[in-house]
Parts: sequence; C-alpha cells; structure tokens
Amino acid sequence: MGYDHPQWEMWSSSKHGARWFAKQNGSLPADAPAPVCQTCHLPDGTHHNETAWGFLGVRLPLPDNKQAADDRVTILKALGVLDPKTGNPTPILDAVKAVRMAKLDQESWQKERDKMLKVCQQCHSASYVKEQLDMGDAVMMKADRLMAEAITTVAALYEEGIIKKPANYPANYPFLLTFMHTNGENWDKDLDKLSYIDQVLVQMYMKHRMRAYQGFFHVNPDYAYWYGWNEMTKDLGEIKELAKTMRATHKKTDKKPAKK
Repeated sequence: MGYDHPQWEMWSSSKHGARWFAKQNGSLPADAPAPVCQTCHLPDGTHHNETAWGFLGVRLPLPDNKQAADDRVTILKALGVLDPKTGNPTPILDAVKAVRMAKLDQESWQKERDKMLKVCQQCHSASYVKEQLDMGDAVMMKADRLMAEAITTVAALYEEGIIKKPANYPANYPFLLTFMHTNGENWDKDLDKLSYIDQVLVQMYMKHRMRAYQGFFHVNPDYAYWYGWNEMTKDLGEIKELAKTMRATHKKTDKKPAKK
C-alpha cells in the first residue's frame, strides 16, 4: 500500500528513454546504446533487483557530516526504526532488515553501488559515472535536510500535546510508515484520527522525497526537481504554516470561558 513510484515514467522521459524510443523508430542506429530498465537493474538476466539506497532511501552507517547524520537519525526515528527518546533500535528495525528495505552496513551499500558503477561504465567513463552517483548522494543529503526540518516541526506538536498519538503509532512521534498497511477492518477509524499535518508529512516522504532522489538517479531533472524537490519545499512551507495555525487554535480552545 502507498504512493505510486513512477520509475518507468522517470526512465521513459529521461535521456536514456528518449534514446531508446529514437532507436525504436529508426532515428538512431540499431547498435546505438540505449539502456532500458533491465540493462541497469536486471543485468545478465538476474532477477535480483536491489539498489544501494534501498526502497526507503536511508542507510547505515551515518555520514561523517554532523548535520547530515543528525538529519538521517531524525528520519530513522520517524520511520520507527530508532526510539525517538533514546535513539536505540526498535523491533521495526528487524522488520526493515528482514525485507531488505534499507542497507544497514557499509558493505551492503557498497556492494550495490559497485554493481551500478560497473553497469553504467558500459556506456560512460568511470570518472563520469562516479561523479553522477556522488551527485545523487548529495541530492539525498539536501532532501533530508528539508525532511528532518519537517519531522522536527511536527514532532514538536506531539511533544506539546497539540497532536494526540494515534493508537497504532509506536511512539508519541510522527510515523512515516503509517500508510504502509491497511489496518484491516479498523482502517477508517485509525485514519480518521490522523492529523492533516501528519498526512502532508507522509506525502512529503513517501511521494515527493522519493521522486526527488529516484528522479535524479534515473537522470531525469524534471522529476527530481519539479515533482520532487520543488514539492518538498512546498510541503515544508505548508507544514510550518499548519503548525503555527494549530498552536494558535490550540491556545484559544484551551482558554477557560470567562465568568459572567
């Protein structure tokens, strides 16, 4: 369950996709390089498809840059992987590990990155490939700065008691995996208790952040910036304004009625 992740659209409207379609209609020679999804993700006919950053776009160990490390910890807390108060791993970490949704050690991450470096060097120089993938890592770091600021903003509302913790949340803290299940017969009751600002936050992570980093790694600036980064900045702006309004409204409703 969750948001659609339009990787095919990212590829088809990228330079790689444009070359493939041009090749199909005869505008490029038959032997012109034009990678498709299988070229990069299913090389040599294998069906073992993983990427360095994984589905959630987070990994361990933490980066050396302190701000980037702090931002990733904030995101890991909002994913329920780390306890918001202690920073210790939670049982959700085991679930994430079991389905390989994130790379949790340098060796696992490097293994997938090396595979992609090798694939891309079929058409590009080693230095160009490394530069492009390093740029993708940098884009993720910048996107995480926005994401962490948004999470912190919403987390403060939980701490202040303005947002009440939903029963299915693992902690009194935003939970980004809340849409990753149906809640069975109680789905309408649970979602009815989810605040609007939480819904904007989940959309920012599951939809727009994913478009930002997946769009960049698919060499598609349109998706990376307009459907990803630009939407993240809008989400953050909306979250900050909603927080202001919620605080102002909460203070008014908390006031006792004046005695006659």
